[in-house]
Parts: sequence; C-alpha cells; structure tokens
Amino acid sequence: MIRNLILAKQSYLQLTIVMFGSLFGLVLVMGSVQLFFDFKQLIVNKEDLVSPQFLVVNKRVNMMNTITGSKNFFGDEEIREFEQVPSVEKIGKFKANLFKAKTAFDFMGNSVYTDMFFEAVPDEFLDIKTEQWSWQEGQTVPIILPVDYINLYNFGFAPSQGLPQISHGTAKMAALKVKVEGQGKQVELPGRIAGFTNRINSILVPESFLDYANRNFGDAPSSGPSRIVVVTNDPSNTALSDYIDKNGYETNLELLKNGKLNAILKLILAIVLVIGGVIVLLSVLGFVQYSQLLVNNSRYEIKTLLQLGYYHLDILRHYMVFYSVLTGIIGILGAVIMLLGKHYFNAFMLARGFEVEPGVYMFVFITGLLMLMCFMAINSVNLYRMVRRLAKPE
Repeated sequence: MIRNLILAKQSYLQLTIVMFGSLFGLVLVMGSVQLFFDFKQLIVNKEDLVSPQFLVVNKRVNMMNTITGSKNFFGDEEIREFEQVPSVEKIGKFKANLFKAKTAFDFMGNSVYTDMFFEAVPDEFLDIKTEQWSWQEGQTVPIILPVDYINLYNFGFAPSQGLPQISHGTAKMAALKVKVEGQGKQVELPGRIAGFTNRINSILVPESFLDYANRNFGDAPSSGPSRIVVVTNDPSNTALSDYIDKNGYETNLELLKNGKLNAILKLILAIVLVIGGVIVLLSVLGFVQYSQLLVNNSRYEIKTLLQLGYYHLDILRHYMVFYSVLTGIIGILGAVIMLLGKHYFNAFMLARGFEVEPGVYMFVFITGLLMLMCFMAINSVNLYRMVRRLAKPE
C-alpha cells in the first residue's frame, strides 16, 4: 500500500527511457570487455600477431657500401642500445661463414650444384625443434632451410628445368654433400636437411659447425654480425618501429604492420569502452534525476506518512526495493543479451575462419555486477538524502 502510494506519480515513459539507456551502456561496457578477451585469445593463438615476434634486422645498404665495398655490421654498443628499446626482450647475433662453401643435392639421379652460404643463430631463436641440432667433427652437418626456398624450387626452378618437385618429408630424406674450402684446404662433409623455418630467411647450420669451419677454413677476418634477431613482446609499440627507422635499419615491416593493427584494435575497443562508460554515467545521472522527480512529486504523500509516525528509513526501504527490482531487470537483460550476442558472434567469427572460446568470460559478468552495485550505491545515497531532508521538521 505504501509503495503504491509513493510511486503512484511516476512517469513510465521517462522510466523506460532511463532503463533503456542504462541497459545499452551496460551491454556496451560488458561487450567491450568480452571483445578484448576474445581478440586477445585470438592474438595469442596467432604467432604472427601477438605472441613474441622475431624480427630479423639489418642495416640499410647504401651507395657508399657499393662503391667502397664496405660492410654494415652491428657493433656491441649498437646492440646494447637496441636492447634498451621498449618491448625488446632479447637480441640474437647472426654468425656468417668466412669460407667458400658448395652443396650437391642428389635426388633420383639428378644433381643440383650450387654455391652456398651458411649462417647460425643461438638455438633459442629457432622455430623448429630437432633433437639432432648439434654437430661434432666427423658427423653429418644438419641444415635448416627457409620454407620459401623449397617453394621457389618446387614452383619456379623445378618446372623450368624439368626436375621433380620435392615435399618437405622427401627433402629431409635426400643426401647432401657439403664442400668447405679455405686456407688452402678443402673437405667434403655429409649433410642433411633437418627442417624448414618460417622465421628466419637464411640457410642455418649449428653454431658448433660454423665455429669449427670458420676457425679451420675461414679466409676473411672475423667481424661483427651483419644481421640480428630481435625478439619483441609488443610489436605494436611504436618506439620499436621509430627506433628502426631513425637508425637506418631494415626489417620485415609486414610484421610491424600486424602489431600496429593490433594497437589500433585495442584503441578502438578502449574508445568503445569509454563511450559505454559515459553512457552508463549519463544513465546513472538520469536515474538520479528520475528519483529526485519521483520523490518531489510524492512530497505530500511522504510528509503525510511521516506525520502519521512512519520512520523515514521505512519509506526509503520501499524505494530501495523498487530500484533493486529495476536494477535486477537491467542486469538480467544485460546478461541475456551478452549470452545471445556471444553465440552469434562466435558463429560470425567461425564463418570467417576464426575460432574463439565459447561462452562469456566470468570477468565480464563481474564487471557488469560491479557497475550495477555502484549504480545502486549512488542512487541509494541520493534517495537517503532526499527522504532524510523531508523527515526534518521545518
């Protein structure tokens, strides 16, 4: 009876508008949080997007290098300075062969002879795992080739020369001969293809073999690395790309573009989250104004009840029950919309080749619950002050 009395003069149109605004803002905030976790999960599962990226960096070759024959190498101080760039986790140095090398690739009676170069990087920078990636004198030399190389052979060189195409597995079975020459000596060693890499566009051998061959056959003096492998945990950090451009370095800019795309995505989600927060704030203000209007319209009824001996907290309790029901309705509708939206979002992403985790993250519901609790707290304080003011004798 009391509740019907003090709520009799409310505007249902205004109440509907305020509730819709609150629901819209709540869903927008919860949806932004859900999208953040979904895209983060997608990004982590895509090595070329967000997990630590491996950038092969070299100095830019200019005309003076061509005219004078000088080489661009990284000094120790330059590498130490590079390690201080934000988002750079660690740096690996390339080692290059200082001797002449050739390989003979025998397959089904056909032989392909070619001059060869070798490089080596620390094992932790490789993207393939092989138990036999080591070498001692007298053993077969394991070699890792870039995937692009065998693709060029299969779809470019082989068709033009009438040679058979080779699968990755078949290539690993083929016998190789590695001829090393220098310091007036030469030796022919057995070799094998240990795997194929998507990370480093170079022909790789174990460091132990390269150190041995450079020491015993190297004709050129040892120098610093001409290339380095940079491991970055955040390729979207513009400090890294700015540092590379500033110092005249070169790398695969497509990898950095993916990182920048990720940064733009995070920025968009942050903007949507802020907009949702603003809408929720405006909705809270709308509820506060609606509460003030409702109490002011019922001033006579409230004062009459107070004069009849009703305690102001009893009157406040009826308002709180009313707004608790409204808040609960908004929360339930928000949860239902999130669950339905997530179902259709998963189907939308799956149709485009992206698989995301099913269901809504618990943190999303926790975020929505905290927002509703803050909403209730603000509205409760406002209602208490208004009813308490009416309870004071004039």
